[in-house]
Amino acid sequence: MSQSDNTAELATTSRLRTGVRGSELTTFALGGPIATLLEPRSVPELVNLMRLLGAQSESSASRSPRIIGAGSNLLIPDDGVTFPVVRLGREFSDWCFTDGTTLSLEELELLRSGAPCGFLKEQYQETILVFGGASLMSLSRKLSAQGLAGLEFAAGIPASIGGAIVMNAGAHGAAISNLVKRVYLVDEQGKLTILGNRDLNFGYRHAELPPRTLVCAVELELTPGDPALINQRRLENLEYRKQTQPLTLPSAGSVFRNPHTADQKIYAAQLLEAVGLKGERLGGVSFASQHSNWIVKHDAAGRAEEVMALIGLARERVFSTFQIELQAEIVSW
Repeated sequence: MSQSDNTAELATTSRLRTGVRGSELTTFALGGPIATLLEPRSVPELVNLMRLLGAQSESSASRSPRIIGAGSNLLIPDDGVTFPVVRLGREFSDWCFTDGTTLSLEELELLRSGAPCGFLKEQYQETILVFGGASLMSLSRKLSAQGLAGLEFAAGIPASIGGAIVMNAGAHGAAISNLVKRVYLVDEQGKLTILGNRDLNFGYRHAELPPRTLVCAVELELTPGDPALINQRRLENLEYRKQTQPLTLPSAGSVFRNPHTADQKIYAAQLLEAVGLKGERLGGVSFASQHSNWIVKHDAAGRAEEVMALIGLARERVFSTFQIELQAEIVSW
């Protein structure tokens, strides 16, 4: 089957766009064209798309798809990518209360479409189902207003729920793993896999998900409380981020994971500052002067290859000085 035939077949399963620049899909505002961007609009579309992509990738390794969420932890090459990229459409951005029972694909679609399900806040005040494309930051704001505690730490984190699960997003001593009851995944055979919290083996910026799966929905357990107090904690966390991180410039957040030794956790920012990289600039990007573990884009001339060069320089200097190998938190394609 030709490339055009593949594309035409994929277009029957989801919203399809071609040539969308990676800079439009990432918070770093970097990256060249994505040959094929696929956005399923319903659970049946997602199932059919994953099944078709699985079949295509078996016949050609270059057709193996990648998943993108909010693009807040991702660096896309300047030349772009030729493999298919899947992103849940805006139709997967909502949430609802549930009674905590395990759901089928059909039931997930009923909830996604807004069909009456009988789950009311008055009955079920602690468990919610969130679809994978939902904004973590927006969810934190809405749940705080509802008087549901747990996601205050996520104020100002521009991730999708699906991405937050993959990276076990966290801040201020809390993490998404503390709230997860179960995760609904769709694999490349279009099959549903349901994993509980323990199955995911959450760690620091890590979750063990089966390969070639997409986070369709997540069930979270929250704690009812005073909306005013919960929202105040959220706002305090947001203000702290504004004061300590360069949120006004394009970036992908923390560049490196904080190293751990047998005795202590070491902050990557301290290591980078110690080797003189705070504020170090290359072309249109630099290590931020406000937070040395962030690389920011200063102008339109910034390029992904410059970010990669700074990452390489940082690893080299830190290892030469401290014999510590920095591990990237940013994902690069």
